Amino acid sequence: MQVPREEAKSEIAVALVKGALQAIPIAGGLLAEVVNLFVNPAEKRKERWLMEVSSAIENVHKEVGLVPDVLQKDERFISFLYQATQIALRNHREEKIRALREALEATAKGDMPEEDTAFQFLRYVDELSVTHLRVLGTLNKHDGQFSHVKTLEQVLSQLERYLGGSIERAHFRSVIKDLESRSLILAVDVEDLPEFSTGQNILVGGSSAAKPFGVTSLGRSFLKFIGEG
Repeated sequence: MQVPREEAKSEIAVALVKGALQAIPIAGGLLAEVVNLFVNPAEKRKERWLMEVSSAIENVHKEVGLVPDVLQKDERFISFLYQATQIALRNHREEKIRALREALEATAKGDMPEEDTAFQFLRYVDELSVTHLRVLGTLNKHDGQFSHVKTLEQVLSQLERYLGGSIERAHFRSVIKDLESRSLILAVDVEDLPEFSTGQNILVGGSSAAKPFGVTSLGRSFLKFIGEG
């Protein structure tokens, strides 16, 4: 099976870059060097992703016996591969590439959630940073240690211990809010960091039981889909 490529788009992009640079009065050797500065890394990313896709398809063939010809006729897989390829070419982080490959394998094997959810998860891989993925994975792995926390201060302290390094406080809060807004974690009843607290998340009169902090079922499905569950 031929992996979808974007030669046409890349050729147009290169042509535009060349045209723009040629309008600048600089030496020809420097012009070529500047063009190669952008073109060569892009080609390397294509080659890297092609190897990842080839390896993923080989694994699928070994595990479930699917041959490339079958996958080539699977419109759902092809659509997923096209979108995953676009994301892969925009990324350099190994964690992101690995997540895309795992998701691709799961899709090929049919070991995936409902189709719309699978494409939603693919969008999450694109949108979320490596820090988001690490935090989510750590919360899931040590869920028992986080289920009784009452404040984000406690969450931050535990995370820094498990991750082995400090996290800038505002960035940490942003990561938590991003994960919560995508329904990957539940943090509605956890007290905010003091410098951001408004007191709005305090339970009134104690009439309702606080919802425990932790990864949601959707979050666990997402982690499983990208090979981190």
